[in-house]
Amino acid sequence: MKQFVKYVLATVTGIILTFIVFFIFIFSVIVGVAASSKKIQPITDNSILEIEIKNRIVENDDDNPFEMILAGGADFSSTSIVKISQALKKAKKDDKINGVFLKIGFFEGGFASLQEIRQDILEFKKSGKFVYAYADIIDEKGYYLASAADSVFLNPAGDFFLNGFSSQIMYLKDAFDKLGVEMQAIRVGEFKSAVEPFTSNSMSAENRVQMESYMNSLFNIFLEETAQARGKTAVEIKQLAHDFSIQSAQDATSAGLIDAAFFMDEVKSQFAKRTNIKDKDLKFIGYKRYASDDDRGVTSGNRIAVVYACGEINMGQGSGESIGSDGLVKTLEKIRTNDDIKAVVLRINSPGGSALASDIIWREVKLLQAKKPVIVSMGDVAASGGYYIAMPADTIIAQPSTITGSIGVFLLLPNAQKLLTDKLGLHFETVKTGPLADFGSIDRPMSDRERQILQGYANRVYGDFLSRVAEGRNMDTAQVDKIARGRVWVATDAKEVNLVDLLGNMDTAINIAMWKGGIKDKNQIDIYPKSKNPFEQILQMQGQVKTNVLKNELGPMYTFWKTLTNSAKLQGAQMRLPFDFSF
Repeated sequence: MKQFVKYVLATVTGIILTFIVFFIFIFSVIVGVAASSKKIQPITDNSILEIEIKNRIVENDDDNPFEMILAGGADFSSTSIVKISQALKKAKKDDKINGVFLKIGFFEGGFASLQEIRQDILEFKKSGKFVYAYADIIDEKGYYLASAADSVFLNPAGDFFLNGFSSQIMYLKDAFDKLGVEMQAIRVGEFKSAVEPFTSNSMSAENRVQMESYMNSLFNIFLEETAQARGKTAVEIKQLAHDFSIQSAQDATSAGLIDAAFFMDEVKSQFAKRTNIKDKDLKFIGYKRYASDDDRGVTSGNRIAVVYACGEINMGQGSGESIGSDGLVKTLEKIRTNDDIKAVVLRINSPGGSALASDIIWREVKLLQAKKPVIVSMGDVAASGGYYIAMPADTIIAQPSTITGSIGVFLLLPNAQKLLTDKLGLHFETVKTGPLADFGSIDRPMSDRERQILQGYANRVYGDFLSRVAEGRNMDTAQVDKIARGRVWVATDAKEVNLVDLLGNMDTAINIAMWKGGIKDKNQIDIYPKSKNPFEQILQMQGQVKTNVLKNELGPMYTFWKTLTNSAKLQGAQMRLPFDFSF
């Protein structure tokens, strides 16, 4: 017995000591990283700003120093639109920065995000400084960005993919039938096709119309802007894509789509020639650190608040990947009661989500707008619930390629009777005080009365949506209903039907907010949510690492997995984009 107690005490002591050592180690790492992150990297003359586009393009990030540790050494770092913009604006006026090296890798990003970055690159070039772009392999997304550069280089052994845009939707009805699950759908709006993957095996005519419309609109933007940049016509680029005739660096060079097929060392030699210094003396500085070193120099006085609302809309606090109604409302409330903040830019990049959460956020945006100007800037997508929360704004600005609208509602209720009883052998007996006391049960089909109740609920939510839009856009509900019905619009078309006010980027929104708020200095801008401390960054990264690992392991199947898991989380009426678009 004594030996047992001795071993137990030794084990417990060892575990405690291990935790203490581990805690001291982690604390030391945090302090060290936090301290080193504050050191300003010296910039020498003839430096080159390096902007690497890779992994995920996000609106804003904290440049988490613990990403590599928590990801087991894998590089899951993101590409920040905000930091690219800040770095390019600073570099434009910085005599020590001679030019920009745009390094294109594999990445995920919506078209409006690409437009935002591309416009910042073009604005930088007005300084007379050069931009060189390089890639090992390039597709339409990468080429759209690279075409803004003065010169485009591709690895001689690299591939060039120019074959047009496509988007695919997975339909799950047969799979659910085999599982013994019937997805019972309630919706308002024939274009609200978010329920179709669960209830059908093919695309509806209405959904095909809207998908073809916005897909062609985005492709035309790509054709026109890349053609102009390379001295071609849109017809020429379109024909090359249709023929899929450009597949190699040599093909792209012959067609005049790139300037040369160079290895990286040859590209660096081009930088050396341009700056008149030796290859070994070239100084490249990363855009994230360069942007972080920017001291805005203004800590008090009248301010502009830029608030980022990105991801699906849910109840709760939210995260770096989603908008939580509680978290966003708390931020907006602080801004509303801060007299130093004179105007607000609300940056929305969201496909929507919970109808209730969207309405809670809408209310706080309305209260905010009653006290100070609110300008909405739309990113890749501001649709359904993402459009709903924009309604109280004074002005709505979108990129030409922003996907918006989708004014509609749906609900899904699974009937898993066959799965539970026929396949798993589970049987249920219910005792209830009334015919509808077990409303919403998934072990049986919904009754006609239950369907009637749910349809009435969806109709009421849709009516509220129409009212919010009618009030915000100075229209009547009948006018809104004609352009609603769940229809998705690309912003160029959305402007024609009065869903947005102006086409422009984030700078457009900030300039309008400054004018309305009487602010003259662009340094007087506060960004929300505020940067997290090291401990918060570690906690936030855990969820993101899990997502990135799944994406890495599942590859193209990640989208299908996400569709299935998201369907299990839906609660209540949904205002959500009917598809997950990528190209």
